[in-house]
Amino acid sequence: MSSSNEPSIDVKTASEQYIETGMERLIKTSDNKSVNLELSTNMNSEKSVRFNSFNRILRILIFFMLISGFVFLDDFTKLKLKLQIKSVPLDSLYSTQIIPEGTFSMGCHEQCTDDEKNVHTVHIEPSLLMMRSEVTQSLYEKVIGSNPSQFVGANLPVDNVTWFQAISFANALSELEGLEKCYQDKGVEIEWPNTACLGWRLPTEAEWEYAAKGGADYKYAGSSDYNTVAWNKSNSNKRPHDVCTKLVNGYKLCDMNGNVLEWVWDRYGEDYYEKSPVNNPKGPSNGLNRIFRGGGWGVNELAGRVWTRMNISPIVTDKSLGFRLVRYTSNPQ
Repeated sequence: MSSSNEPSIDVKTASEQYIETGMERLIKTSDNKSVNLELSTNMNSEKSVRFNSFNRILRILIFFMLISGFVFLDDFTKLKLKLQIKSVPLDSLYSTQIIPEGTFSMGCHEQCTDDEKNVHTVHIEPSLLMMRSEVTQSLYEKVIGSNPSQFVGANLPVDNVTWFQAISFANALSELEGLEKCYQDKGVEIEWPNTACLGWRLPTEAEWEYAAKGGADYKYAGSSDYNTVAWNKSNSNKRPHDVCTKLVNGYKLCDMNGNVLEWVWDRYGEDYYEKSPVNNPKGPSNGLNRIFRGGGWGVNELAGRVWTRMNISPIVTDKSLGFRLVRYTSNPQ
């Protein structure tokens, strides 16, 4: 018999001890796994951060390598063009057409803006010698020694030029060919003091429209079908093309309404058509913006018509804006 004063003894069966021991092990194992899981998660997080940082750096490096590659290829193409034309005679890099003197109706005939509406008579004299195409990059490079164009190619029209750069080119070409320089740079202003100058110059707005019409009354230069005579928004694949690869107009001029837009001499005046003189108008004497004409590779049918007027600051450049030159064949009366 057991006495009530005898200490109680905690007696556990073998199965109970087994279960308790197993539970302790399970808890310890679970704790260890939890710790290991936390460590593993932290390590994976650190690896992920390092990997993402490396990825970002790699993408940035690849981006700059691609940009550098494009710049290098562009510079290489321009250098190749410079070397190609080094020994090429200047007069072989462009061709000209005689534009006979004559009278025409200047202004818009349909879907007109206010500054185009006043159709008026203009007389152009004497006859003109006009470049058949816009100034090409090979010609610009030969004369100036550099090429500002965004799209590079020897027979592509030069683009990305300001009105002032076009003026400088005209004087430079005149000087190289022993002709009178038509323009004087007065710093802020460019003057055309002798309007009878026989050197190269930008056409006036009236001369440009007269030449573009080519002795006919089409909506575009040489046709009423825009795509046959012009590289434009619908067929250009968002870039200029080699000059004179479309049909010419009645005066054998190329790209008057396509490829690139073209600077002309005139300042812009919204009401100029209301007071324009009949003989050889040269635009208003005051005004900040200069006129550009013609269609371009990014221009639609409405903006590409022969009478469409556009204007912008003369310091602006654009990858779809170039120019062509003209000069008198004899002194005007």
